[in-house]
Amino acid sequence: MQYREDIVAACKDAANAHPNDIEAAVKQAFDKIRKARNYAEFVDQLAYEAVRNCVYDCRHTANVQMRRQNGNYGGPAKVESSKSQSVQSVSAFLYAYFIAGRTLGTILGEELPAIADSEEKRAEGHRFNANLCRALAPLVSEGKTVQQCVNPRKLKRIWDSVT
Repeated sequence: MQYREDIVAACKDAANAHPNDIEAAVKQAFDKIRKARNYAEFVDQLAYEAVRNCVYDCRHTANVQMRRQNGNYGGPAKVESSKSQSVQSVSAFLYAYFIAGRTLGTILGEELPAIADSEEKRAEGHRFNANLCRALAPLVSEGKTVQQCVNPRKLKRIWDSVT
């Protein structure tokens, strides 16, 4: 979906003003956007895109179900991507993954269960974040960060098992 420049600018300004506080950024951007010209037209565009996405989701669900029934899903992987040098180098950046408005490597152990609960309440697209926090919670001590308690190799295995 293409947004008008003023909408994108408001979101960029808010994201830059609140890099670790998603709710504050959303509030700032939303307050500015509500005052923008043709706000009703923007809302109508969002509603139309939401319905379009719902239609795509329904089609995708039906397609996946049909493929599973025909045996096209669930077989062994054709390529073991975890052995790729480029995939292994990506693991260094996993700690920079954004979750709940923060980078994964800076989240404290005692925050992981609460973050998992919060993420689980969100749309299905956030299920990964919740599962990742649940998998990491037993491994990260109170007062410690994910990066302090989970080595890159183990983090990569957990990451892969959650997806």
